[in-house]
Amino acid sequence: MASLGLAVPCGTALAEGTFWERSQSQAGPNGVILNLVRAFADDEGRVLFERLRYTAGRNGARVDRTVSGAGGSAHPAGSGMAVTSRR
Repeated sequence: MASLGLAVPCGTALAEGTFWERSQSQAGPNGVILNLVRAFADDEGRVLFERLRYTAGRNGARVDRTVSGAGGSAHPAGSGMAVTSRR
């Protein structure tokens, strides 16, 4: 399985309303993987990041979601981390 490299500008470099997305997919005899990474700058100066990883193979399917945010007066850097995993 290939790793996903990510280079996103720091929060202050993203203009309000900016949306950035990168995808990577891989398929083989053992299954498939789809990685999505998104960044969004809102009107309050926060930058939100989301990583979705879809996998499917012989043992079933799975979705992993990680969301984090930085910036803004109400949400200091590093706040809002969440990880969700579903099968």
